[in-house]
Amino acid sequence: MKASRLLSVLALAVVLFLAPAVHAEVKPGDVITPSNSAKVANLVSPGNYQLVRQGMIMKIVPSSHLEWPPPYKAATEQYSPQVVLTPGGNLMNYKAGLPFPLVDVNDPQAANKIIWNYVFRPLNTDDLDAPGIEAVSHRPGQSEPVEVMSFGHFGYYKSIGRTEVEPTPIDKDIYQTGLAYRFGAFPVLEPAELRGAGIVRAGSVLPGVEDSAWEYSAQSRRLRRLPATELSDSFGVAAASSAGTKGGGAGATTYA
Repeated sequence: MKASRLLSVLALAVVLFLAPAVHAEVKPGDVITPSNSAKVANLVSPGNYQLVRQGMIMKIVPSSHLEWPPPYKAATEQYSPQVVLTPGGNLMNYKAGLPFPLVDVNDPQAANKIIWNYVFRPLNTDDLDAPGIEAVSHRPGQSEPVEVMSFGHFGYYKSIGRTEVEPTPIDKDIYQTGLAYRFGAFPVLEPAELRGAGIVRAGSVLPGVEDSAWEYSAQSRRLRRLPATELSDSFGVAAASSAGTKGGGAGATTYA
């Protein structure tokens, strides 16, 4: 079983390409499809723009202000003044909330701070436990799915940055394990040839330590650690490789 095949449906797609420059505007009520996707070329990320070009539909609604969850806002006010970056860009003294609520564009480390803000943005909950997760992949311009995968269980646990579920703001287990988060998706329910497989992943808070991931194969009944190169692989290349062909994959979408 190709580990990258399983990984490809578990993470966020980041597409590297240059979008054409357009100045069209959208308004509430517009429906964006591949035929008019150029309207949002400068309004969405390159990855989302590529998804629209491939068939994802966007329904434009009126803009509104999204408030941070009150516990997250309180944590930002309490803990952000103590957060600093090392010369190498590593985060120090972080506990919870947004690390850097005010970023000076003239700061030499502004880019690093923006990335850390993205990592600890108010999106993920402290704990996530969801059954019956399904993922569907498509090829550009085709309505029929390439593959449908379903998982019996999806779980995520943060050890740091916790704002609502005890222990807060840090699970002290982090001092023994060094793990910032744990993630798991198992067992695979379909397709049939992958049934029973699963993957677990963990991220370290230690500088220079790569995330680690393990794949379980129901066929071999073995657990193997995945190399770091397979945690960021090209779906197109992986698909072509697993099919025993050359150059048959799209090779454009990278999963991390």
